Amino acid sequence: MKRREFVCQAGLGTIALAVACRAPVRGALDSGGATDTQNPPRSMVDAGQNRPIEDGGNPREVDGGGTRCSRTEPDIEGPYYREGIPVRSNLNIHGDVGEPLTFAGTVTDLACVPIANAVVELWQANPQGDYDTSSSEKRYYGQVATDAEGAFSFTTLMPGRYLNGPTYRPAHLHLKVWVGNERKLTTQIYFDDDPYNESDAWYDAARSVAVNQGLATYRFTV
Repeated sequence: MKRREFVCQAGLGTIALAVACRAPVRGALDSGGATDTQNPPRSMVDAGQNRPIEDGGNPREVDGGGTRCSRTEPDIEGPYYREGIPVRSNLNIHGDVGEPLTFAGTVTDLACVPIANAVVELWQANPQGDYDTSSSEKRYYGQVATDAEGAFSFTTLMPGRYLNGPTYRPAHLHLKVWVGNERKLTTQIYFDDDPYNESDAWYDAARSVAVNQGLATYRFTV
């Protein structure tokens, strides 16, 4: 699978979304969607509140061979993934009313070493629970690359719930993680205390995050 390159490192903890650099992106520049070069992902400190981002995610273990991180479990892709996801970290650009959310974190390998220039694709329902399945805007779809510390961040609104048969699916985010040309992970992230978590066929408490003052974090291990 051939993937377009788009990311350069620019300073400490900063990602510049620029064409023809090292990290690949999967078809993003052919999508017709807007790119976001004015709102790069934050590093592991939330600049707005000066709050450290906690290292949520899979547990670390220490044995004779050193520190190990547990691999993030996969989840279903679902029917709403679209090729050519736009390169942008800010998905809250459509004037919708909803609860602001910053979803941030890191990508590491099994030795807990951060992976720079991994590509994280995110897609989600809008606050009303609807996916953009056809427009060229690809609303609430975006992808970014990790910085030198393996960090990424998206600014969005909390996804709405929607009926799946007789019951609602809990609020969730869909993500793919790519390293080079290889898709390492397809999964979903859920939110603590959602009333529909326990009745959902795919919910996994290990991939559920707390939202604190609009910020949720997770460490993906691939």
